[in-house]
Amino acid sequence: MSEKPILIKGGRVMTPDADPHVPKFQDILIEGTHIIKIGIDIAAPSGARIINATDRLVVPGFINAHYHSHDTLGKGVMEETPLETWRLLALPPAYPKRSREEIKARTLLGALECLRSGMTCVQDMVTLYPFDPEHLEAVIEAYEEIGIRAVVGLQYGDIKGIDTIPFWRDVFPEEFHDKLTTAAEPDKNFDQLGHFIDKYLNNKTISDRISWALGPSAPERCSSE
Repeated sequence: MSEKPILIKGGRVMTPDADPHVPKFQDILIEGTHIIKIGIDIAAPSGARIINATDRLVVPGFINAHYHSHDTLGKGVMEETPLETWRLLALPPAYPKRSREEIKARTLLGALECLRSGMTCVQDMVTLYPFDPEHLEAVIEAYEEIGIRAVVGLQYGDIKGIDTIPFWRDVFPEEFHDKLTTAAEPDKNFDQLGHFIDKYLNNKTISDRISWALGPSAPERCSSE
């Protein structure tokens, strides 16, 4: 947030009612966290920062509606593989519990990539496995610090992995069945769902930029209940 007013001048502004092919040239006046006015030849307030948007298209921030911050550091770590193989190797249950610092760093890095791509809001269906309340706090801290809007949708599923992929129960030896897990299975030692509901879903005062959702992992991994 800038302490000085900001005037964006002379860009083609994509308002809701604009011609999407040839939006009008307009100015945008911003004060604090709000757009005060959109129009033609707006006078610059005293001390305002002027941004020349000539030959630019000015659009609202994009929304990344399907995003997983836990995948941020997984880019390029393996060659292309079939989905079933990737699920076994790339999702959080496949590697040891990460540190709180790493959770926060990967969340910040992913948010920065989104911001640099024009996204100002992400819906993060984040998998934290094994679940640790401090890791969820680290995710929220990261979004608060970097300033992006975020819908934190904790991934959750209640059907064991062995029963979510066709033929796994038949093909794999029984001694491996307990290792064929999904990333979103609830922790046996912690009421992950209850914690999320009590501390976050029912708490509307934590932030004006962070909102909450429950992220059912997928139909095949979630019972009707």
